[in-house]
Amino acid sequence: MTPASQIALEGVRRGLAELRRNAGRVASAEAMEKGPDPQALVGARQAARHVQANVRVLQAEDEMLGTLLDVKA
Repeated sequence: MTPASQIALEGVRRGLAELRRNAGRVASAEAMEKGPDPQALVGARQAARHVQANVRVLQAEDEMLGTLLDVKA
């Protein structure tokens, strides 16, 4: 595993953890009939984007490694 993929995987893990935290905040606010927590909704969206960005890094690295293998073959 390359350093770039390690960093991207850690970013995915952190993003998913943040998404879970915010989803819990949204669910608990709705269960208490307070209505959706705007900060939690924004945080969930940001966490989802964070995960997407890190997945794109992994995809780009995979594509680049595949291209390098094709060139060497």
